[in-house]
Amino acid sequence: MRAITLFATVCLCPVSVHAWAGLGSKGDTLSSSEGRRSFLGNSLMAGTALASMFCTPLTPTAAALDMEAFANRELASDSQTKKLSDDEALCKFGMPSRQTGDACVRAGMSTKRRDGGVDSYGNVDRGTFVRCKASYVDTGKEYKKVVTCE
Repeated sequence: MRAITLFATVCLCPVSVHAWAGLGSKGDTLSSSEGRRSFLGNSLMAGTALASMFCTPLTPTAAALDMEAFANRELASDSQTKKLSDDEALCKFGMPSRQTGDACVRAGMSTKRRDGGVDSYGNVDRGTFVRCKASYVDTGKEYKKVVTCE
């Protein structure tokens, strides 16, 4: 913020004064609306030109991508992909069933699926359900809510 204020004071004020002083040969430049318009036009044009000279971003000199090294790395990573066995493929991509669950056990993989809910055998994990009942007890002054779960 301090740099912007300094820039405006040093660069834009002399430009504005120069633009104001250079208006026509008439002596009543302050009162004419034409003089004000040209003053604002000149000061904004000169200020923008100066700001664009000082505010250009600096770019690093070497920002290029080494295409040959990138291509070689991608080709090397493609050749290292592992071929899945039949059991691994069925466990990973198969529809949940008894055969898919058995394939996961044979392949040594987990029977839990990534999205949760259904495992490889087709069993759904619905969690544990507890039935709760609310009752109100009279303490003499007020009723208190008591929840009992079974």
